[in-house]
Amino acid sequence: AEKLSELAGLLVADGRGTVPLPGGYLARRRGGNLAIEPPQPNRPPLQVEQVDLKCPGQTTLADGRTVSCRAQPLDKQAFEAHCRARADGVELLDADKVRGRLTCRHRREGDSFFPLGSPGRQSVGDFLTNVKAPHEHRDRALCICDEAGLVYLAPYRIDDRVKVTAATKRILRIQVHVQPPGESPATRIRR
Repeated sequence: AEKLSELAGLLVADGRGTVPLPGGYLARRRGGNLAIEPPQPNRPPLQVEQVDLKCPGQTTLADGRTVSCRAQPLDKQAFEAHCRARADGVELLDADKVRGRLTCRHRREGDSFFPLGSPGRQSVGDFLTNVKAPHEHRDRALCICDEAGLVYLAPYRIDDRVKVTAATKRILRIQVHVQPPGESPATRIRR
């Protein structure tokens, strides 16, 4: 009876989230439908706790992915080339707009940011829905944060406050290696 109540909760107007079912199955709302997903034994465990990122350096996450951070002087030609042909999981931020230490974690209820190119602040969940991120990748999105909030929702979009501008002198290059061994590449949503 409790599981039925939880499943019914997914179908209400604001129903969000998932309901674990026996045998490793997962129930999730997709549009107006209830989807039952089969167990995924090869999916690495989700890293829940927050991890400090080495900057400069490379940090290995609990699920096998790595995050590399490096500050360097802005090379305008290299930045323009990056904007024309982005590599998956690589973003360039204005290093002087990043406040304090960087951390990495999975998204939490209430996370929000001002996605670059968007008209205003959005919750992370709404952003992922709006860009039509595949459901199987949404829980694997990483929130890279400084002391003022989210700076990069990897591998999707940076926050507007850390974008590179004409006044930028130094960039922070963040690369998330998004393909752990044995997993298919994450779909990249381009700006």
